[in-house]
Amino acid sequence: MVFFLVLIVALSNQPRNFWQGREPICHVRGSITDPQMVGVGDAKVEFTTAEKRFIAHAAVDGTYSLFLPLGNYKVDVEAQGYCPYTQDVAIAKAEGKKTFDFALLDCSDCTNMIIDFVEPRIEPDVAPPNPPNPGSFVFKYQQEKLDDGRSTELKPSVLFGRRSDAGEFTEYTGLDCPGKKKLAVLRYSGGSLRAAKLQYAKEAHKVKGEGDVTVVDRRGVTRGSTVEVDLASEAPTAVIVK
Repeated sequence: MVFFLVLIVALSNQPRNFWQGREPICHVRGSITDPQMVGVGDAKVEFTTAEKRFIAHAAVDGTYSLFLPLGNYKVDVEAQGYCPYTQDVAIAKAEGKKTFDFALLDCSDCTNMIIDFVEPRIEPDVAPPNPPNPGSFVFKYQQEKLDDGRSTELKPSVLFGRRSDAGEFTEYTGLDCPGKKKLAVLRYSGGSLRAAKLQYAKEAHKVKGEGDVTVVDRRGVTRGSTVEVDLASEAPTAVIVK
């Protein structure tokens, strides 16, 4: 009897978290797709805090699943042939299950291709130059940062094939790959968009996408013919004009 009384007193003096066990966790799951909502197999999704990092790899159908402690996370999603995606998320309470779906944009460059070229002119008394192997030509995206000092956290940048500067505006277009046109891509923390043409207003720090526009952000995947993004905002939202 004395033994049981001692045991009861000892347990009653334990701190509250003695009964709670491990810290509260949440079952996080979701899917990683391309803009056509097709699952991206073997994509990697990484949830990080200042102290911890949790990584999951998507299954063949693009779905993933992992268990996370409560807190604020930076999410990085990447897959071969797609633009990397970053987003901040919060898990405030152990809700049992929480879903985060991500859509990635196709940012792969043109594959190797044969390109016709003009035979170089052979000058007298000069050894003929070695022409380049046309099969070795590769078209790749160029990248330009749009950080004007007002959006250091957003880290905006553009992937493009051609660029033209018209004073207060800069226009970007994509790559003309054989059989498939690669669109210009705007990337920033929390979102990205691709369009046939991107127009950057330097003074206003805004980007307008025109023609076959696809937006990927916290709201999911949306499409339109003309979209504007205000990069001067702390949390820019793509606005579909039409």
